Amino acid sequence: MESTTLVLNNLVKTFGRQGEVLAVNNLNIEIRQGEFVTLLGPSGCGKTTTLRLIAGFEFPTSGQILLDGESLNDVPPNKRPMAMVFQNYALFPHMSVFDNVSYGLKVKRQAADLIRESVEIVMQLMNLVGMGDRMPHQLSGGQQQRVALARALVMQPKVLLFDEPLSNLDAKLRVQMRIEIRRLQQRLGITTVYVTHDQAEAMSLSDRIAIMRDGQLEQIGTPREIYQQPASIFVADFIGRANFIESCVQSCTDGQLTLELFGRMLTIPASQETFSTGEPVYLVIRPEAARVSRQAGNYTGEVKQAVYLGSTVEYEIETHDHFVSVVVYNPQQGDIFEEGDQVFLDLPSVAFHVLPRQTG
Repeated sequence: MESTTLVLNNLVKTFGRQGEVLAVNNLNIEIRQGEFVTLLGPSGCGKTTTLRLIAGFEFPTSGQILLDGESLNDVPPNKRPMAMVFQNYALFPHMSVFDNVSYGLKVKRQAADLIRESVEIVMQLMNLVGMGDRMPHQLSGGQQQRVALARALVMQPKVLLFDEPLSNLDAKLRVQMRIEIRRLQQRLGITTVYVTHDQAEAMSLSDRIAIMRDGQLEQIGTPREIYQQPASIFVADFIGRANFIESCVQSCTDGQLTLELFGRMLTIPASQETFSTGEPVYLVIRPEAARVSRQAGNYTGEVKQAVYLGSTVEYEIETHDHFVSVVVYNPQQGDIFEEGDQVFLDLPSVAFHVLPRQTG
């Protein structure tokens, strides 16, 4: 059985004289050895506060932070076997790259030859060879990010923490750096907690994603689980795009749900959630799972909006007084429709996910 490295147990953090601001509300997460877990959510959801609690920059109001079974609640940040990579890199502008990377080891009063050896290893790992004498202002944004990561890794932490580290980079470099971070983390096997509001970052980097809302955990799971089996309307709406179609359960027998969709009966496999006959629900289908054509489909519709983006075309199709978003990839292989075109819409039954309507 895989051991758990980091545990957040009923974690609560309030701010204000009387605790009137509840930033983290009874949070429970277990992070296994070598796992990459991303805290994802909108601004103000408590993800950065949670990271600061783990790092020791804030202390819990109640609950426990456990590392290898031992409480960290009263341990100051410099005594925790962790390292953090900040959003603004937090490099010392008056120090060279070598001095920035070696700073933590010097504070620990390690021997000079050991410091040089450790720094050389990590700089080679981060493709910073030959840059030891440069100053931070002489580096590109990507190089500064590598220095910040090298400074964290040279401390050989048990847990590596990231606070939106790529938000200051341009889009192309951001993609490149997240590939490098993931490859490095897998190579070294360091337990990692990563905070971001970027869904693509979370999906591409993580073993598991923890979706947070108003200080609470909405859902934790693999990127595939989060996307294909969202636990709530909030998660389905926050991760990617989705169509939400109101329906009602007609029957639930033998692991099959029968529902009404635009006047027709639809039968799909029942999810783990229990539904009762007559219960109002949302049928959730992702835009890329829907199909649009001139020849055949379940429903007829009219193109109300068409946005050509090169690699994709995004449509808004009106059918039975509902608007359904459809995304077509590689449109060069098929028809490209114009606004006003009459089309057929195909909504495969296997692509639907059912959620209780009251969770919205």
